[in-house]
Amino acid sequence: MTSRELIADTSRRLKRIETRLSDIARQVATAPRDLWVPVESFEPEPYDVTVPFTAVVRPTGDEFEATFFDANLHACGNTPEEAVANLKGVILDMFDWLVELGDDRLGPGPLQQKTVLIKHVRPR
Repeated sequence: MTSRELIADTSRRLKRIETRLSDIARQVATAPRDLWVPVESFEPEPYDVTVPFTAVVRPTGDEFEATFFDANLHACGNTPEEAVANLKGVILDMFDWLVELGDDRLGPGPLQQKTVLIKHVRPR
């Protein structure tokens, strides 16, 4: 291959790489992003957050899903705010239910959830 052919081939390959990188940059710029929402209150409910935690909110189709990963709990809503509000409700409902049950009645998963929730939630 002559140097002129080598330069032409390299130029074509570089152009393909530039086009592909441009496509990837466009996809990244328009991709839905997760929101990290700090949870520091359960107002107006009569519970306190003893250790603040983060809810991760991500779009799922036409809805949003908020997740508290450490407790393996999630809830959906039509907006990110609604999803977080629904997640707070799920957290408090699960907290109340798990606290009512004795540890001997819980399997490993619910017992782990209870441990996490007791660390983060306290009734007033």
